[in-house]
Amino acid sequence: MNEQVTEVKRAGKLPMLAVLTLIVIVGLLGAVIWMAWSADSPSAADDAAPHPVQPAELPSPADGAVPARPANGGPAQQGGEKG
Repeated sequence: MNEQVTEVKRAGKLPMLAVLTLIVIVGLLGAVIWMAWSADSPSAADDAAPHPVQPAELPSPADGAVPARPANGGPAQQGGEKG
């Protein structure tokens, strides 16, 4: 009877291995199909290419840009001393 129990345990592992292998194969096929299907689709980088996110350099005050001011509105302090 001990041999029959061992044989049943081995038979249970084979279908589980087959199911896992099938899941992996379906996942890989899905990834390949997805990549082939979306290869010619525009990406976010393609859509944003003509529109820069930020300027290459800061605008100068001569062009009408307002310089940054401290959050508290007071004069900037030098050396970290409070006066």
